[in-house]
Amino acid sequence: MAGLMRSVVVLFLTLLLSPFMAGAQIVLPDLPDTDLEISWQDFKALLEAAQKPPTTQPPPPRDAFLRSAEYRGRLEPGVIQLRGILRLEVLKSGWVSIPLWQRGISVLSFSGGGATLSRRGSGVEALVEGPGTFDIEVQLAISVPDNPGENRLSVVFPEAPINVVELRAGAGVEDLRAEIALVVSEGPGVLRFALASGQATVAWRRPFTRGIEAGGEEIEREPRVHVVSYELLDVGEGSLGGLLILDYQVRVAEVGHFDLRMPAGIEVFDVTAPGLESWKILRREQDRVLHLALAAPVEGALRAVVSFEGTYDAETGLLEAPRFAPLSIEREAGFVAISAEGAEVELRLGESVLPADPSEIPGEVQAFGGNAVVACKFSGAPGGIQVAVTEHADASVLTAVIERLNATTVVLEDGTEALWLDLGLKNNRKQFLKLALPDSEMEIWSLLVDGEPARPKRSDDTVLVPLPRGGRETSTSVSLVMLHQGPRIRLFRRTEPALPLFDVPVTEAMWTVYLPPDRRYKALRSPFTPVSETAPLIRSRPGGGWMMGVASSAGDYASAPVSEETVMKQKKQETDAFVQMKSRQGAMRRGALPVRINLPQGVTSLPKISAARILMVDETPVRLPIRVYPNWIHSLMTLVNVLAVAGAAFLLGVWRREQPRFLVAAALLLLLSLIVPGGPGVVGTLLLAGFLGACLQGARAVHLWWKARSRTASE
Repeated sequence: MAGLMRSVVVLFLTLLLSPFMAGAQIVLPDLPDTDLEISWQDFKALLEAAQKPPTTQPPPPRDAFLRSAEYRGRLEPGVIQLRGILRLEVLKSGWVSIPLWQRGISVLSFSGGGATLSRRGSGVEALVEGPGTFDIEVQLAISVPDNPGENRLSVVFPEAPINVVELRAGAGVEDLRAEIALVVSEGPGVLRFALASGQATVAWRRPFTRGIEAGGEEIEREPRVHVVSYELLDVGEGSLGGLLILDYQVRVAEVGHFDLRMPAGIEVFDVTAPGLESWKILRREQDRVLHLALAAPVEGALRAVVSFEGTYDAETGLLEAPRFAPLSIEREAGFVAISAEGAEVELRLGESVLPADPSEIPGEVQAFGGNAVVACKFSGAPGGIQVAVTEHADASVLTAVIERLNATTVVLEDGTEALWLDLGLKNNRKQFLKLALPDSEMEIWSLLVDGEPARPKRSDDTVLVPLPRGGRETSTSVSLVMLHQGPRIRLFRRTEPALPLFDVPVTEAMWTVYLPPDRRYKALRSPFTPVSETAPLIRSRPGGGWMMGVASSAGDYASAPVSEETVMKQKKQETDAFVQMKSRQGAMRRGALPVRINLPQGVTSLPKISAARILMVDETPVRLPIRVYPNWIHSLMTLVNVLAVAGAAFLLGVWRREQPRFLVAAALLLLLSLIVPGGPGVVGTLLLAGFLGACLQGARAVHLWWKARSRTASE
């Protein structure tokens, strides 16, 4: 029983002290005058259960690293002496090794503040006990080449985030520079650069010296210069412009300048080259010399570009290709290429000059400009190169064209004509699109260019529409609304809605004319081909031939053929025009700009005639003549045709050989049916009349046979 009580007490104390040992706030019960006795094993178990295990820290990401390194020193003949200050950061407890310098770098002195040096293979490393920060001061010596002329040295230092070298040039060291490094600053005899991944390449030059040696006196070497020239000429209208690209190759020794003897009548206005300090035109005896001075002597490849211009006699069309003769060179070769705009070019080659194809010129040279049409090449000093230029007059070309014209005309009963024009243009140069109006009293109501209101200009009967222009061909949409008061529409008369005359061709035109209701209309012969009619005088029927004097196909109305594809396109563009006009929104602009005027909603319910045309190049405004008829004339023509065909069939049915007048009367009735529109056509009229006449003849023959039989039976 006592053991059970102790276990209960231990459990109670464990539950009670666990949140307390974990740092939580608990409330202890008040037990006055209460004694508690537990064994050592239970008390020890209680403490172990309440004790929090210690937190284990993660190891450092690296044992040690070089935080920064700065070197300062001097380049003397044969050696570089550097003083370096390095900062080491050790993160690990205990001894670590950090690699420092590789073979070729000698350590003259070392002060490590607790760090020691140790050789490891061909390099040197630092042994440091951490953790801690250590500042190291060191004196280094690096053996370098000491040859006359160009010298280079590649060094590898310990990599660090901050790794800077400041190097000064000693006596006899010239043109000190860093080739593989990030140059921070560069001055006369002083170079400061940052190492890229601990590596750098330093270059310098040692002058040649003369001295008496065992073999004799040293001879100073002379430069050997080769040049390849590319002369790109652009000729035309007596003007000559060109570029001279000179690819120099300097060997053996350095060169500080280049000279070229200039041709007569040529002016140089620009010269570019890497390291070019200045260029001048000098007078030497009777010659003009182009002198190119470099900021520092160079050896190897160098490209110079000379821009020049001149003139020639445009009447004779002959000129000598300018010859820039390079001076003080060992070998010369080159190309001459000619480009001409609107001119024919012929080369007459002198000695040592051969014809060449412009494609032989390198692409990077051709990129300097010009589309060469002829070329020649030479090796050595070339003979004369004469260029014959034949100028040709420019042919007149279109600078603008109307690709799409969609016209909609609404004609009212009192003769008022409202015209909506939608134009799709391509323009290259024109400032204005000119429209010659069919009537001087026609009013301009609205003008939109690319969907925005614009101000039209007017001069008498000509309207000028401003067109946007750019550096190349641009597409423009123009919407124009005009109003005209014409004569009142009368029955059996003609109404002739008209389109303006454009000063540019129209490749494709679609025209829809809406007419007053309760009438019949017939489109007469015009340059436009009728495509569809909603209130025609007669209905066109499919099939060949003539239908009562009216064309049976839309293609018989006009001189220009219209394909089915054009008809479908006209219908689509007509629908698109309505959608565009209804969807346009107003725009706010300053000034007296026209308002937008769209087609009325109910106009589509009116009778209409749709016509199309390909390639409008007229010299006068185009009109679409339409004949107006009353509605009842269609019924009258139908009645006349029925009576004429029926009468002709009756006369043919009762015709006898002894009665030729019946045949003449039937022929006249058939002719009347053919003349009056609305009939079944020539073939249909003849077949129908012949069939009905034959039926009557057959019926009459049967009647006579039956009558004769009945008489015989009765006898």
